[in-house]
Amino acid sequence: MFVFTAREHGLTIAIARILTFASLLFRPTAAIFFGKIFSALTKYGAGTATPENMMDDTVKWCTALAALGCCAWIVEEAFLVLLDDFW
Repeated sequence: MFVFTAREHGLTIAIARILTFASLLFRPTAAIFFGKIFSALTKYGAGTATPENMMDDTVKWCTALAALGCCAWIVEEAFLVLLDDFW
């Protein structure tokens, strides 16, 4: 697989590996955030949370989900730029 690589590509490959491992964390983290959002909605539906509590929890986890999406966007873009630089 690395037959066409040269020694000067080593740094690029190392950074690509780091970005790949960072990218691996986004999907499970997003699943956890969605679980927190649905947990808040379920508590409200069961009558164990007030509308204010449900709204506060939902806004908090939706904001975290949006921040995670921005981080994923930056990391994935860096990975694509790095690949473009590699080839």
